Amino acid sequence: MAVMVPERVPEKRLPELKWSKLRLRPMQRTSEGHLRSSEDSIPASSLIVPNGAILFVVRRAGCLIYREQMHDLCEAISQRQGHHGKDYPNVIGILREEGADLEQDRRLRVTEFADQYFCGSVFLDRDCDLFKMMGDRRGSVYSKLSCRLMKKYLSFSASKQKKDGKNHGHSLENEGVAKGGVLVIDASGQVVYSHQEKTLYELPVEEILAALDTLVEVSTAM
Repeated sequence: MAVMVPERVPEKRLPELKWSKLRLRPMQRTSEGHLRSSEDSIPASSLIVPNGAILFVVRRAGCLIYREQMHDLCEAISQRQGHHGKDYPNVIGILREEGADLEQDRRLRVTEFADQYFCGSVFLDRDCDLFKMMGDRRGSVYSKLSCRLMKKYLSFSASKQKKDGKNHGHSLENEGVAKGGVLVIDASGQVVYSHQEKTLYELPVEEILAALDTLVEVSTAM
């Protein structure tokens, strides 16, 4: 059953997700305390049972804008998880990069993102297969206007956080290389909602939550 919610930005049609071929590597904590991917991969299809899942395809864990939005979105998701318990869809983060050591992890801010801003399990898409399935969309290496707007936003946001006593931190490493998005998937593997990331656009939080709520309603009614 498709979730009918309005889209803020026209989306490219997603190719059919080939779950039988997609494998992901669970992120595990090392003795140094940061996250690294397991040598053993698991089938992506195992992540959508029994109640479906929401997949956050994260283009860059160090993005300040994404971190702020994800922090707020995860608060709302966590409240719903507390209410629905085991009937709630799995919350999955898909990363395309990891730190080879603690220093690189801190630079990429992968573990920091997973621990402080995300509310689910994280996996590495080492070959970027899921990104490719979503159209392998790449940024235009930021137009001059986008760069100026981004720098102004980061400067303003950092000043505001300092004033408010907050610090979300950010990293521009690998900025603009690929685009991510959000997928809400039912237990059969059907994509019932998708959002493809657009440069300088915010996550459509209300749409995402509405799609999750509808998926929960359908799952519990079956």
